Amino acid sequence: MFANPLPLAHSGDMKMRHALLLMVVTCALACGAGPRKPDNNPPVKTPGEGAKPTGSTGAGVDVQATAETSVDEVKVAQAKLPVMKLLIGKTGSKVVAAEIAVREHQRRCGMMFRKELPDGEGMLFVFLQPSRQGFYMKNTSVPLSIAYIGSTGRILEIHDLEPLNESAVESATELVQYALEVPRDWFKRNNVNIGDVIRAEQGTFDEVFFGK
Repeated sequence: MFANPLPLAHSGDMKMRHALLLMVVTCALACGAGPRKPDNNPPVKTPGEGAKPTGSTGAGVDVQATAETSVDEVKVAQAKLPVMKLLIGKTGSKVVAAEIAVREHQRRCGMMFRKELPDGEGMLFVFLQPSRQGFYMKNTSVPLSIAYIGSTGRILEIHDLEPLNESAVESATELVQYALEVPRDWFKRNNVNIGDVIRAEQGTFDEVFFGK
């Protein structure tokens, strides 16, 4: 029903966690507990929160989510995440109501243990920077298709995911910054193809999630 991102999909998280921890300590000493926005690391914004940074560090990751989260520790489905309307294609005529997973624990839990994914709905995974991604179907019983998406919102690859299959479906490219899961064959039924561009109703992914 959903594909759970492999640890390899977050290969840069450990370095990022150390960097974020250092920033939080520095900020606490220098200016109290308020957020600080690093010059070269724009915040990821959470839908429904007035485009505020998702974490107290201002770096797009919740401080509480920086602790290592093992998928083996996930026993129940996570609560429904904030939803954003995604428009696909030049005219935006294809629409997906996607839950937005921006924090580490949200991406790792994904749609595990969910009972259904209705047609026209999905989950968008947002990563801080482009990299090679890999998803698998641990504890996920509903058939899915996944689109690996570049930083501009262009679809780079589309794959099908088999229920409960724990073999990773890795991207062929290292340019993936977003991944969109939808019900199996939704892309085919709606004539959505590699090269199509996905944007949010509020603007491009760069504008919505990174304030560019």
